[in-house]
Amino acid sequence: IYMLLKYKKNKFLFTIFLCMAYFDYSVVISKYLFTTKGFDMIYNQITYEDTMFIGIITLYLFHLIVLLILDFNKTRIIRLRKEKTTEIKNESDNSNNIVRKTLEYIILIALIVIIFDNNFFHILGINDRIMEYSNILFIFSFYYFKDKKCIKWILFVLMIISAFAILKMGSRISIIQILLSYFFIYYESKMNTKRILIGFCTGILVFSIAGIYGNYLDKDMSYTEALKNVTFSDFIESFSEEKMALDTSYSAYWTGLTFIETSNKVSTHDRIENALGYFFVYTLIGQNSSYVPLTTISRNYYLHYWGGYINGFFYYWFGWIGIIIIGIIVGKFLKIIANGENKKSDFYKLFYIYILSTLPRWYMYNPTPLFRGLLIFILLYFVLYKISIKSKYN
Repeated sequence: IYMLLKYKKNKFLFTIFLCMAYFDYSVVISKYLFTTKGFDMIYNQITYEDTMFIGIITLYLFHLIVLLILDFNKTRIIRLRKEKTTEIKNESDNSNNIVRKTLEYIILIALIVIIFDNNFFHILGINDRIMEYSNILFIFSFYYFKDKKCIKWILFVLMIISAFAILKMGSRISIIQILLSYFFIYYESKMNTKRILIGFCTGILVFSIAGIYGNYLDKDMSYTEALKNVTFSDFIESFSEEKMALDTSYSAYWTGLTFIETSNKVSTHDRIENALGYFFVYTLIGQNSSYVPLTTISRNYYLHYWGGYINGFFYYWFGWIGIIIIGIIVGKFLKIIANGENKKSDFYKLFYIYILSTLPRWYMYNPTPLFRGLLIFILLYFVLYKISIKSKYN
């Protein structure tokens, strides 16, 4: 609440903290203050008495560190911003050439191929993991073609196709990434705290209905039958029992708790080895590496449905020190947004959108968007700018 009030004039930070608040509300209201029926049997797997306590304390510690980073050492950050502005602005000014425009269109074509192959043709075998990274292509395409009406409509159609495909499967979080990118690129100038709140509440209602629809799909109904069975009474019942809590949140939180539980069963050496494998092997190579995901390890001991709160990952890897590490990393990223670093730089504008739009993923599923995803994002930016600049001066 403090961070929401303090940063209410910063559209990006306000939205980030609003999303975090809702995700955490879903956990606290359903598993600490009350007990909703969702995943009750799964939560009963908890073996160690202090697991629930450690889970919530690590989450509060994470937020406390982020808050301290945001409030600390402002002068130095501002000074660094002034030193860097000219250099990055020159990159932006020097990059308007044929090579960069060609690369931008290549990104757009790649996005079209990925969307249509995944949803219709299935020739290239585009899997869900590749679709997750398609958000990066959406961000670049939205941003660089926002002034071209024809392409803007093409991107809108692509977004709708993706949305229906994702909602058809009963999923909700994945489409949030693309929607956040879309609205913050095209309508940022029209946004204020009031409109963000209205849009956020509307989104909760829509995704609650989508969740009810997904529950019917789980009963082996067809898509049409499931849609016919969704009624207003279902929504009222869901509101009464779930108290608008997002089931994805407390499911992901449970997975994070299994990491805390599993840390008692695995040696410190193996935990650190898994962390090093994640950061130095998986982040660079991806699925082609021999890295064993933490979710796979914990599923050897506890049933869960993947995902996982970010505090669970870092507690498993490094204990309490891990919470400090990820708190500092996230705090530093948000510090850049808080200080409006290099507002005239395309890189920082895109960076703001990327961190915000991938929030549901890195906060509730896994930290990959903060590391591997961000690496891909930076490399793509490097290709767009560095190669195009070099070609101009040659």
